[in-house]
Amino acid sequence: MPEHRVFGSGLIALFLMVGPGTLWCAESPATTPTASATLQVTLQVNGMTCLGCVAGVEAALRNVQGVRQVAVSLERNEAVVDYDPTQADTDALVAAVREAGFHAALNPADASEPAGAGREG
Repeated sequence: MPEHRVFGSGLIALFLMVGPGTLWCAESPATTPTASATLQVTLQVNGMTCLGCVAGVEAALRNVQGVRQVAVSLERNEAVVDYDPTQADTDALVAAVREAGFHAALNPADASEPAGAGREG
């Protein structure tokens, strides 16, 4: 009888005993057919003066539904955000930072995405 296991790394392995003392194993990466693409955007964030500010901006962005990953840099005055465009858009990201008390704007290099793009419903 075949047995399959999913490992923490997302690898699926199928084990099948094909003869006395012979084990056959096939591996493939685990995939989620419904997983949507992730976009990355850089926001210019002004007004941060300390690590507490960085933590506040990170928390505000992580609370936006659809945000997958956030990296905020005090030195560069920016936040790099990976998000699901079916759940969030750049307007929501900028608004979250502004609601946290900081000025935020889309990095000009990322301005190819129109405001409100990707948001459904």
